[in-house]
Amino acid sequence: MNVGSPEARGDGWWTVAVWPGHLSSLAAALNPGLEFVILEDHAAVGWDWRSVRVPVNESETGFVEDVAVRFVRMDLLMTPDQFRRHALKLQSGSDGGALIWQLSRKPPVNFRLSDKEGDARAAAIRGLDIRLIIDLPHDGEVAVISAAAEVEARAVVTRLAAGT
Repeated sequence: MNVGSPEARGDGWWTVAVWPGHLSSLAAALNPGLEFVILEDHAAVGWDWRSVRVPVNESETGFVEDVAVRFVRMDLLMTPDQFRRHALKLQSGSDGGALIWQLSRKPPVNFRLSDKEGDARAAAIRGLDIRLIIDLPHDGEVAVISAAAEVEARAVVTRLAAGT
């Protein structure tokens, strides 16, 4: 794995490029001191039919019998430890790509970072105090890790070098 040097973006944030990007190795970049990790739009099931148990609606307390589903996408809320434990399995999603962000408090249930652009995205990041963002288009491509401060970007590089 190749890890670039932290570079200032001009808006106070810092970026680090990592290649080739794999969730199993990028998991080490997560800040263990930030409790919440959000993995948006994870492709748990690709374009093939699979038999799984799924709730039929929000108020469903149990699961229906096995049904055939395809292309199941979901947002996951995890701790850094949970993400590290499951990173290899998450990597095997349909394309292995991910948008991961990390913060110290539980985000609102109706918020998705990927739904925000430009000034609205910047305001949301500040308002929720999002400290780390990992953007990996597809497994094996360049991952861009954005950190809210230089010290955090340098800590990402240190954690990646240590693999922890």
